[in-house]
Amino acid sequence: MNVCTSFEDALKKFDAENHTEKLATSETGDYIYSIHLLISDGSLDGEVFNAYIYTYDGKGLEFLPDLQPSNIYGRFTVDSKVNYETFVNRLLEESDVTSTPLELVLSPLFNGKETIYRIVDTQLLF
Repeated sequence: MNVCTSFEDALKKFDAENHTEKLATSETGDYIYSIHLLISDGSLDGEVFNAYIYTYDGKGLEFLPDLQPSNIYGRFTVDSKVNYETFVNRLLEESDVTSTPLELVLSPLFNGKETIYRIVDTQLLF
């Protein structure tokens, strides 16, 4: 599995109301962050998956408003290059898509505009 996203490109501000990445702030005035990874693997025949891990106000997001999904967790904030690399390395180490279906690691959620793949095993986060 390859993660094809740099740290600089991965951390983006996310506007939960419009479901778009932009410079928008939450009601507390703090940013809502979306960690965006592009994931690909040989077993996927060149297909690239989008993986979003959400954090809210730097504390973690238990549920993304308006999407009404179940069990979207972002217990840890990926807010520095060190943490980002730790997360990516842990994801790669624990995600053997040749023996474990990718869906067991990333769970799809369609929000009306795009499919978001969310981490379903929070133990993968550090």
